[in-house]
Amino acid sequence: MNKFLVFDERYQMYRLPLGYSLGDLDTIRTIFGRQSGNASVALPVLPPQTDVINDFGDRGYLVFPPFELSVRMTAFMEKTIVHVRELKGKGYDYNHPDFKKYLEARDEIIGYIADRLENVIEQERRLGIFNLFWLVVTRIAVDSLNESLVKLNASQGTRFLMQPHVRSMLKQSLDQVYEKLKYKDELFRKTVPFYRSTVRTRMGASFNYMFVNDMLDIQLSLLENAIPPVDPLHMIEKLIVDENADYFITYKDFEAVYHSVKFWVDEAIASEDDWLCHVINHTLGMEMDVIRRMDSHIIVFEPKFIYTMQDRLRRIPVLRPGKGLTKKNLVTEIGEKIYDQVLVDYIKLARELQKTEIITFFRNTIRLMGTETWSGEDEKKEAAAVEDKITYNLDKGTIINDLRDVTILFIDLRASTELSSGTISSSELIKTLYAFFDPALDIIGYFGGQIRFFAGDAILATFSDQLPQDKRTINAVKSGIAVQLMLTRMVADKKLPLEGAGVGVHVGSLESAYIFRDENSKFNTVIGWSANVASRLSSGKSSSREKRADPLFRREINDLLQDILENTKNRITPNVREDIVNIFEGFTSEDSEHGISSRAYQKLPDTKEKPGFFRVNVISGILHNNGVALSDAALKDLQHHVTLTEKTWRESNQFVYRNEGDSQDIVFRPVGDAHLKGIQEAIMVWSAQPADTESRPNGRDNG
Repeated sequence: MNKFLVFDERYQMYRLPLGYSLGDLDTIRTIFGRQSGNASVALPVLPPQTDVINDFGDRGYLVFPPFELSVRMTAFMEKTIVHVRELKGKGYDYNHPDFKKYLEARDEIIGYIADRLENVIEQERRLGIFNLFWLVVTRIAVDSLNESLVKLNASQGTRFLMQPHVRSMLKQSLDQVYEKLKYKDELFRKTVPFYRSTVRTRMGASFNYMFVNDMLDIQLSLLENAIPPVDPLHMIEKLIVDENADYFITYKDFEAVYHSVKFWVDEAIASEDDWLCHVINHTLGMEMDVIRRMDSHIIVFEPKFIYTMQDRLRRIPVLRPGKGLTKKNLVTEIGEKIYDQVLVDYIKLARELQKTEIITFFRNTIRLMGTETWSGEDEKKEAAAVEDKITYNLDKGTIINDLRDVTILFIDLRASTELSSGTISSSELIKTLYAFFDPALDIIGYFGGQIRFFAGDAILATFSDQLPQDKRTINAVKSGIAVQLMLTRMVADKKLPLEGAGVGVHVGSLESAYIFRDENSKFNTVIGWSANVASRLSSGKSSSREKRADPLFRREINDLLQDILENTKNRITPNVREDIVNIFEGFTSEDSEHGISSRAYQKLPDTKEKPGFFRVNVISGILHNNGVALSDAALKDLQHHVTLTEKTWRESNQFVYRNEGDSQDIVFRPVGDAHLKGIQEAIMVWSAQPADTESRPNGRDNG
């Protein structure tokens, strides 16, 4: 189900909470002119919702707008208002100073918006960011217009004289970016083989062009940021004025149509008029028991119903507020010659009201974060308020930041690489992986994890938005233990020719990245240092050998060096011989200072233990994980969100998590500092295992 739809008990359907349309996917698809049956394109594509944006618990988007957008937009609005006043009834005066100031402000805002828009398209390529960008820009445009009208004491009529200028400015910003990117595409096609990318593909798959075009074109959308949900008269009265050239209809004519049609529909539903109820039922596709509970605004502002009933409407009696029904019908009241044009305008106005209400709904999902007038203290509070939440920065630099703290689970199977090298057939290997992946995915899903990607025989999952914070890390640990126990049983039953698995759990920041091949294909992954940590925690391998010379290998090299020096002693000077020896001894002494030479002689454990022993070893900085290993960050997160009982274990302390119900308790033990591949700092590692595995043989330094 689409994330924006809510279930309406009155209508027994999922819909947007709207007043002038049903707000279901079919209705919205029709409103924005989409003929596709694909429900995913019925609503504008937008990024994942982030966090609570108001005191009512509504979820939406935390957006940092372009830094100077409000300032430049307000400057454009003020200079345009002055220009419109000067222009009114006089025609263009290209030499007038106000006209030159207007052109200068217009060029500045177009360039500014286009520059940021180009960054959004070229750098982010993320589904929905384009729509989000225009929701923010048009919302700021409307706010700036309202502020400028008040500041300059402009009339309501000036608002409608402004609308063509605002529309033209926004459309030119969009067209400027289109043309620039199309030009770049043409250059690439001449030099890059097989290049077929277009502006559209860089905006993301299933991009709803009609939605953005309407955002930039619709008069009401560019003039208002708030639409009353049930009483349209105040809004319509502001819209239908002499200065508004978009409508022929007068407010008097609108009132005649609106009140008369509403009274007629209400009476027909109340009296259960079979014919009219059948028409309404057919038009809306709703059962009559639902229609009776429906706000009649939805029917009165349904263009398809008005168009279908246009001939019948000519003969319905006119209702005047405060006067009741009159003897006139609509066509007599309005006039035969202009009736058709009035009805066309009424339908156009109804459609614009519906579209603007939907656009307003999505604008209201945005919380604008910060301004250029922040004080230092305000900035600290604002920054703290968005910590660990997705935020979108539509200025230069970071266009979007959904780098957020999540719990990461990484599972790496043991022995599957060897199996794929030829021990079994490819079909048997696939069956083996399916046999493991299918129940593993069910386990992860049960505990609220989301699979982010597969990498051969490995799984990366995250535990974040779908879970409260106090459940994320403990559920990741529980799923890791459950996967290990499942694997133990399957190996024991000879169902899997595997030698175990390593599970890594880490808490840190991740960011999603999306790549679009064409309009219908997208690929996504997660990126960040934290994913690398979780991966290394699941591994039985280490980069220690890459960073430090093995002592046995160093001894062999020393012997070889002495042989070379002996054989070349008559061909190189003593000084050179001494430098070579000093360099080598310097390396070995540096290793010895860190205690590496002596510890590295210790026997290292086998990384492919039988599954179920939950063995996690760190010897000489080398991690060998055949159980569930946690980073210190993951354990600290657990300590912060759940109750852990501390107990003495050997020469250190362990922590116990008391599981609810009949589930086994979980023991967390310190293992040691590990040097992981690709990570400079040593990381403190903890093991997690069911409490009843404590008596099992775990070997030296086991967790």
